[in-house]
Amino acid sequence: MFKLVQINLGRRILAHDLLRQTTAANEIDIAIISEPNKNLAKKSGWYTDINIDAAICLPASKHISIQGWGQGNGFVWIDCIKITIYSCYMSPNIRLGEFQHLLNELKNSMATRKNKCLICGDFNAKSMMWNSTTNDSRGDILSEWASELNLISLNTGCEPTFRRGQSSSIIDITFAATNIAPLVTNWRVSEEENLTDHNYVYFDIAIKKDSVRTKMKSRGWRVDTTQMDYFINELRSKLPSREQTLKPERLIENISHACDNTFQRKGIPSDRKKPAYWWSAEIAETRKKCLTRKRNMTRLHKKPNISQEQKDTSRQAYKEERARLKNSILRAKQVKWKRVIEEDPWGLGYKIVMNKLSLRSPPALSEELMLDEAKKLFPQHQKTKWSTTEVRDIIPLFSAEELDRASNRIKLKKAAGPDHIPPEIIRCVAQRLSPICLNVMNQQILKDEFPNIWKTAKLLLRKTT
Repeated sequence: MFKLVQINLGRRILAHDLLRQTTAANEIDIAIISEPNKNLAKKSGWYTDINIDAAICLPASKHISIQGWGQGNGFVWIDCIKITIYSCYMSPNIRLGEFQHLLNELKNSMATRKNKCLICGDFNAKSMMWNSTTNDSRGDILSEWASELNLISLNTGCEPTFRRGQSSSIIDITFAATNIAPLVTNWRVSEEENLTDHNYVYFDIAIKKDSVRTKMKSRGWRVDTTQMDYFINELRSKLPSREQTLKPERLIENISHACDNTFQRKGIPSDRKKPAYWWSAEIAETRKKCLTRKRNMTRLHKKPNISQEQKDTSRQAYKEERARLKNSILRAKQVKWKRVIEEDPWGLGYKIVMNKLSLRSPPALSEELMLDEAKKLFPQHQKTKWSTTEVRDIIPLFSAEELDRASNRIKLKKAAGPDHIPPEIIRCVAQRLSPICLNVMNQQILKDEFPNIWKTAKLLLRKTT
């Protein structure tokens, strides 16, 4: 099950801050955003349209594989979790002709993937198709466009998605293709305070995460040096009685099993995001009070027998509580930031600064382009014909002194190799079970073999500027 949120942030920085806390608290996988702050949306992990009017953010990006993405005027899309998700925004200030033109661009983008599309955004259009109380020209055009493409409106209920003063409307819409709509569940509008004129829209997509996530396995162990004696005894119990028959592959396998029985595996990164560094119980309480004032104002405006003075009083109380929430967030960010700089500048401070840098996501590469780049990196040459000479001298076997010198040169607290065995374990085995290690290595010399497992390496291409 994937959790999504849809919201228009109105370019407001504090609305971005609250969205970050909201995605962490509700374990949101994908955020679909209209009118993001243009500077904040330039960060890595954000996918935006050409004019940065629509965006998609992946708070859990480490666990979601993106197969591709693209952008246009007023829309951006990503291919992930077996569907294509669109984020859209169409300004209320554009004319009908331009509105139709943007919808045609969106339609052309969907041509090859319309059977698996989820289209979300602020279209600034009203129609009874998505439970609006009135129809307008843009709503008529959009509803005809959706019907032509066999899209279903997922909006349920009459709760407005936009509210400013006494006016309210349903202009944030969620469309889905006919075969995707049954997968979308629990669509709802939330009244919680978000410091914008729009409401959060939450919904879930019923696709198993295990089927689409990048598989992440726990690799390596947390070595406890106080448990080395237990580890050696555990390893001895797994070794065969005849040392001469022990192969390198079997030795590594036995070491891994002994590590499993002795040490804890390194943890797999959690889906749950940490709260914003400035978040506190005080701000949470202020947000709850703000929501109470908001609901009170909404209820009073719906009652016909309430005087205008009472309505104005409730609206003013909500505005004051909302301003108090804004000030609380700004004050908390200033105080916590000073503390972070003093206490943890190269830990949390470094992460915060890096997240604020304008690092755009790399463009998606086609398979042909990736193959072309790989050929440039690894040019093909004619196969070299190596001359061979017969070695008549006897290769000397390894001695215990050589093994001891080599094991002492192993640097500890370094990354493990492809077998994920930490260097601390390798040194311990080489020094405390040196006869076994010598037998394994010298048997390969006598057989004139070099096992493939000792040749295995992982090649990483690092991006340089």
